[in-house]
This record gives sequence, C-alpha cells and structure tokens, in this order.
Amino acid sequence: MRLVIGNGAAKAIDDGLASLIARAIATRNMFLAGGDDSIDAMASRLGVRRDYLAVLVRLSLLKSFARSWSANSPSN
Repeated sequence: MRLVIGNGAAKAIDDGLASLIARAIATRNMFLAGGDDSIDAMASRLGVRRDYLAVLVRLSLLKSFARSWSANSPSN
C-alpha cells in the first residue's frame, strides 16, 4: 500500500496510517457481518465511541471513493 500525493508517491509508508486503515477495514467487515444488534452495541463491544466507529467505517470506504474519483478524473 502507498499513499500517492500529487504526481509522486510518499517515500515511506506511514505505519500509523497503514495501521489505522487496516483497523478501519476490519471494523467495516465486522459492521457488515452484522454480529451486533446496533452500532451502539458494536462500539461498546469494541470499547470505542460511536462517532469514532463511524469515522472508521467512513475511512474504510476511502479506497473505493478514491478509485472512482480517479477513474472519473479529467486527467485520466
């Protein structure tokens, strides 16, 4: 995985960012699996606030959004 900035690429992978994205994707997969009765129950089980859980789910969608945005970009 690499973070592309402008026309170049970041020289080093940010371990914190990679870890956060991995956690976000894992959280989204748990969310979609539907093992909890509610978002509040899932947040409680994971020991996070509900708004942080929402941030993780939105972050997990970033790759899909970036791919569709890039495909529709006039420069491509």
